[in-house]
Amino acid sequence: MISGNILEKRSYQTDILLFLYILFLFLRAPDILIQGRFWAEEGHIFYAKAYNLSFLHALFVVYGGYINLGASGATLIARYLHVPLEYAPYVTTFIGLFFQLLPIYLLLTAKDQWLAPFRVRLLATLLLLFIPESSEISLQSLHIQFHLTLACAFIAFLKTDIHHQKKLKLALLIFAPLCGLLPIVLLPIFFIRLTQDKNKSRLEQFLCLLLGSFVQISFYLYNIKYNIDVNSIPRQGHFSFTDLCSVIFIRDLTFPFLGHHSFQSTLIMSNVFHKLEAHQVSITASTISTLFLFFISSLFVIYPKTRKAFLLFLSALLTLCIAIYGVIGGTIQLIAPDFTERYTFLSQTLLAIMLLYFSVTLPKAGKIISNIIILWLLFIGSYNFFHLFPEAKDGGGHVWRQEVQKWRENHSYHPKIWCNNWYIIIPKKLYDSTHTSEK
Repeated sequence: MISGNILEKRSYQTDILLFLYILFLFLRAPDILIQGRFWAEEGHIFYAKAYNLSFLHALFVVYGGYINLGASGATLIARYLHVPLEYAPYVTTFIGLFFQLLPIYLLLTAKDQWLAPFRVRLLATLLLLFIPESSEISLQSLHIQFHLTLACAFIAFLKTDIHHQKKLKLALLIFAPLCGLLPIVLLPIFFIRLTQDKNKSRLEQFLCLLLGSFVQISFYLYNIKYNIDVNSIPRQGHFSFTDLCSVIFIRDLTFPFLGHHSFQSTLIMSNVFHKLEAHQVSITASTISTLFLFFISSLFVIYPKTRKAFLLFLSALLTLCIAIYGVIGGTIQLIAPDFTERYTFLSQTLLAIMLLYFSVTLPKAGKIISNIIILWLLFIGSYNFFHLFPEAKDGGGHVWRQEVQKWRENHSYHPKIWCNNWYIIIPKKLYDSTHTSEK
């Protein structure tokens, strides 16, 4: 039994770590909090449809081939709560923040013994904050499927029982696949966990994820069959082991260990980039990545205490494989440090937490090496964390309230919300209500 004082102390520590996490997110991009920001399709597609379509049509709108209840739900909340146009982006920002906090919350409140020491939970917080490239999916509702997928992976990995966070976890497992296709990839992970634990809790979790996945796949297949989505986004539809090796070498090894914009990283990235561009194989990337995969696999074989982290390792590989297959523009887009962070966010995060688990479960020498690597990754990651593209910090230089004011002065103007000419066509219903109030 854990005493009440220990639980109270741990709850206090959790609050501090969550506050630290939130603080750094807004310190990295303060203009999102000060000015407000819609992220691309979040405003251009989903916010407009929240006004232009009926509630159910807007909620289950298909974009990119699938439904996204995260983005559609957030914008519908802004619409039906009658949030003024100037403040509408804050609704999607803070809903995005809520889901962004769920994975770290699950880790910090887990009952697993290896997470009991405060030092481990502090390192988990810092690793989740600084290691993955996350600015593209931070503080917005469009990409919460990535945070939900991470939360699902943690649910499968962490200890479960009949009472602890049962309803929250089951709700997440149903909701996650309704926000995108990626969580469906974790079905084999939950099946493996079910065969290992053979208990009611794991069965319920597997069935909830299966139910949500069935609904999402139904929309996806219907959309393909009848081609009702005129905004269908062309994706690569191709996968190879050499592609996987190239992405692992650059995004999971080079960038985290050397930094995104260092001279060494740029040189390495350029070499692999040009190889892919010429449809050639990078021998260096293939060799080092293969050795990396073999080395991690050998740890699970040699040290039984580490084997639980195999689920993190497998989840990282599965999500990365499906990301490479579905990437817009081909594998070459995953090599440059550009707006493709969402595709490698999960593998970077899951491998980082796997490393943290190694630092607790390996023999003494392995623990020391793991902790040294963690400290180095945090050193490099803290530098990477604050070096963003301008578009990730705010509305690509467009101040939302100023854009709204331009629209109020000229209703034919389309407020700009992001880079590359993203804008919002103000919905007619919103225009009519504003026009009437101005009279």
